[in-house]
Amino acid sequence: MQLDVKERFYSLDFLRGIAAISIVFWHWNHFFWNTGWLNASSYDQLPLFSIFKPFYTKGQLAVELFYSLSGFIFFWLYSEKLTEKTISGKSFFVLRFSRLYPLHFLSLVLTFLLQLIYANCNGNYFVYAYNDLYHFVLNVFFIQSWGFEKGYSFDGPSWSVSIEVMMYVLFFIFCYIGLIRRTLLLILLAAGVFYFKWIPESIQMGFFCFFTGGITYRIFKLLEERWSEYFFIPLVIGVVFAWMIASGNINCAEILAKGEQHTLFSKVIHFFTYLYPQSILFPLTILLFASSEKKLKRIWSKIGRIGDITYSSYLLHFPLQLLFILIFSALGISHSFFTTTISLLIFFFFLILISVLSYRKFEVPIQKLIRNKFAGKNK
Repeated sequence: MQLDVKERFYSLDFLRGIAAISIVFWHWNHFFWNTGWLNASSYDQLPLFSIFKPFYTKGQLAVELFYSLSGFIFFWLYSEKLTEKTISGKSFFVLRFSRLYPLHFLSLVLTFLLQLIYANCNGNYFVYAYNDLYHFVLNVFFIQSWGFEKGYSFDGPSWSVSIEVMMYVLFFIFCYIGLIRRTLLLILLAAGVFYFKWIPESIQMGFFCFFTGGITYRIFKLLEERWSEYFFIPLVIGVVFAWMIASGNINCAEILAKGEQHTLFSKVIHFFTYLYPQSILFPLTILLFASSEKKLKRIWSKIGRIGDITYSSYLLHFPLQLLFILIFSALGISHSFFTTTISLLIFFFFLILISVLSYRKFEVPIQKLIRNKFAGKNK
């Protein structure tokens, strides 16, 4: 039941699309930046809050879901090829560069120009303050989140893509030296990264989630090969149970209390409690979606196309927010407009529109151009 490498996990594309939408909701508070209006007591005034409350309040966790999904996909697509040297390092990095860098650079330039206009009108930058030459250079080299930075800069959400780039480099090295074959060692590395206090927390989390995603793929592959007829229903039940815990409908405190007197058990429980979404909830959810790919292929192939515009919507939503702020301020429209449902609909309409245009008219053509020129046989 192994999927052909020419196919896609449309189910995971759909899941990635939901994660991207979550980030946009999480960043809706940018519209109220520096106004003193938005706080915990006023969140319920955000547009359609009763429907999208989890996205508004927990949407930042979607970044870790992105990392986990990337780990799963990269282990599926590249781990064997890189380990067996059937794809070169040059081809691997050209593939990743052509997919990520052109839009990253475009969004960087757009944000730079818009921030200049905003600063000229307001005397300060919008949301992300470190928009100097030093941080511009860090962004140009895609290392703006590698520990060299003073804070978020320019197109702030791109910080997570910068960390993904670091994970790609580590992934390639691990494949090249054969470490990627040793699942137990990967588990220890993923868990142990948190003990290195000198590593920035954002990099620790990126490393943990990316390689946990890879381990999730290993589990998926094992289940598909040996128990494909038996594990799907138990997995559905497990995922429902896991989400009920996450939503607070099931309290595990009493279940776990019995083991508190055991030191090792307590440490393990503390670890998985602290990292519950990243270590349990997301892997189980990815397993379920990936396992449903064959069973629901017709459905996923129709709605999974949302994954095509995930990257563009993720990188372009902040420049679009900045543009909205500039236009609406020039028109004298108050920030309270962004508490209305119509503001949400207008913003998402333009975000989807420019994301589709970006993907079809910019990303795909320039990606093909770069790959045809530099990737060689393994593109």
